[in-house]
Amino acid sequence: MFVVEAQASSFDGHAAPAPVVVWDRGRDGGFPEVTELKRRVRDVIAPGKPLGHSDVAAPPDAG
Repeated sequence: MFVVEAQASSFDGHAAPAPVVVWDRGRDGGFPEVTELKRRVRDVIAPGKPLGHSDVAAPPDAG
């Protein structure tokens, strides 16, 4: 089993939200590429934050 969970912390004394499964090998099919996993974690904990070069789509093949 390979599952990645993310949970935002609460600094204001309120209860933190429940963990979110960002990748489940059974549900999502195999293991994630690093950039996809980073994007999914970022989307949970800091959706407005850019990932820099990981957010840039790969250029199409010049074939």
